[in-house]
Amino acid sequence: PDGYASAWSRFAVALPEQAPLGEITGNLHKNGIPCGELEPLAEVQPEDDWGRVMLRNSRLARERIITIPMHAYLTTRVTDYIAEQVLAEVARTGAEVSP
Repeated sequence: PDGYASAWSRFAVALPEQAPLGEITGNLHKNGIPCGELEPLAEVQPEDDWGRVMLRNSRLARERIITIPMHAYLTTRVTDYIAEQVLAEVARTGAEVSP
Protein backbone atom coordinates (compact mmCIF):
# COMPACT_ATOMS: atom_id res chain seq x y z
CA PRO A 1 0.00 0.00 0.00
CA ASP A 2 1.02 3.64 -0.51
CA GLY A 3 3.21 4.93 2.27
CA TYR A 4 4.33 1.49 3.41
CA ALA A 5 7.78 -0.02 3.04
CA SER A 6 8.31 -3.72 2.65
CA ALA A 7 11.31 -5.77 3.63
CA TRP A 8 11.82 -9.11 1.98
CA SER A 9 13.72 -11.97 3.48
CA ARG A 10 14.48 -15.47 2.24
CA PHE A 11 13.26 -18.61 3.99
CA ALA A 12 15.60 -21.59 3.54
CA VAL A 13 14.04 -24.98 2.77
CA ALA A 14 16.18 -28.14 2.85
CA LEU A 15 15.10 -30.73 0.30
CA PRO A 16 15.69 -34.48 0.69
CA GLU A 17 19.09 -35.64 -0.61
CA GLN A 18 17.67 -37.43 -3.64
CA ALA A 19 15.36 -34.56 -4.69
CA PRO A 20 16.26 -32.96 -8.06
CA LEU A 21 16.84 -29.37 -6.98
CA GLY A 22 16.83 -27.78 -10.45
CA GLU A 23 13.65 -29.57 -11.52
CA ILE A 24 11.83 -28.60 -8.33
CA THR A 25 12.82 -24.92 -8.54
CA GLY A 26 11.83 -24.83 -12.22
CA ASN A 27 8.38 -26.24 -11.50
CA LEU A 28 7.87 -23.91 -8.54
CA HIS A 29 8.68 -20.95 -10.80
CA LYS A 30 6.03 -22.21 -13.25
CA ASN A 31 3.54 -22.18 -10.35
CA GLY A 32 4.34 -18.55 -9.53
CA ILE A 33 6.70 -19.18 -6.61
CA PRO A 34 9.95 -17.25 -7.17
CA CYS A 35 12.31 -19.57 -5.33
CA GLY A 36 16.01 -19.84 -5.88
CA GLU A 37 19.10 -21.84 -5.15
CA LEU A 38 21.90 -20.70 -2.86
CA GLU A 39 24.60 -18.63 -4.51
CA PRO A 40 27.85 -20.39 -5.40
CA LEU A 41 30.54 -20.27 -2.77
CA ALA A 42 34.07 -19.11 -3.36
CA GLU A 43 36.33 -21.91 -4.47
CA VAL A 44 38.94 -21.17 -1.83
CA GLN A 45 40.87 -24.20 -0.62
CA PRO A 46 41.71 -23.57 3.03
CA GLU A 47 44.81 -25.15 4.51
CA ASP A 48 43.33 -26.54 7.70
CA ASP A 49 41.04 -29.57 8.02
CA TRP A 50 38.24 -27.56 9.64
CA GLY A 51 38.08 -25.29 6.61
CA ARG A 52 38.00 -28.19 4.16
CA VAL A 53 35.18 -29.86 6.07
CA MET A 54 33.17 -26.63 6.25
CA LEU A 55 33.61 -25.96 2.52
CA ARG A 56 32.48 -29.51 1.68
CA ASN A 57 29.46 -29.18 3.99
CA SER A 58 28.61 -25.82 2.40
CA ARG A 59 28.67 -27.41 -1.06
CA LEU A 60 26.40 -30.22 0.14
CA ALA A 61 23.98 -27.66 1.61
CA ARG A 62 23.93 -25.76 -1.69
CA GLU A 63 22.81 -28.95 -3.45
CA ARG A 64 19.86 -29.39 -1.07
CA ILE A 65 18.64 -25.92 -0.05
CA ILE A 66 16.25 -23.65 -1.90
CA THR A 67 15.12 -20.22 -0.74
CA ILE A 68 11.58 -18.90 -0.73
CA PRO A 69 10.94 -15.13 -0.55
CA MET A 70 8.95 -14.12 2.51
CA HIS A 71 7.71 -10.74 3.69
CA ALA A 72 5.41 -9.28 6.30
CA TYR A 73 2.39 -8.97 3.97
CA LEU A 74 2.20 -12.64 2.97
CA THR A 75 -1.11 -13.99 4.17
CA THR A 76 -1.51 -17.36 5.85
CA ARG A 77 -3.34 -18.55 2.74
CA VAL A 78 -0.44 -17.64 0.45
CA THR A 79 2.14 -19.09 2.85
CA ASP A 80 0.13 -22.34 3.03
CA TYR A 81 -0.02 -22.41 -0.79
CA ILE A 82 3.77 -22.05 -1.03
CA ALA A 83 4.33 -24.84 1.52
CA GLU A 84 1.83 -27.13 -0.25
CA GLN A 85 3.51 -26.52 -3.62
CA VAL A 86 6.98 -27.29 -2.24
CA LEU A 87 5.75 -30.51 -0.61
CA ALA A 88 3.84 -31.50 -3.76
CA GLU A 89 6.93 -31.01 -5.93
CA VAL A 90 9.07 -33.09 -3.59
CA ALA A 91 6.42 -35.83 -3.50
CA ARG A 92 6.07 -35.76 -7.28
CA THR A 93 9.77 -36.56 -7.66
CA GLY A 94 9.44 -39.55 -5.34
CA ALA A 95 11.88 -38.15 -2.79
CA GLU A 96 11.09 -39.12 0.78
CA VAL A 97 10.46 -36.33 3.27
CA SER A 98 11.65 -36.99 6.82
CA PRO A 99 9.42 -35.74 9.64
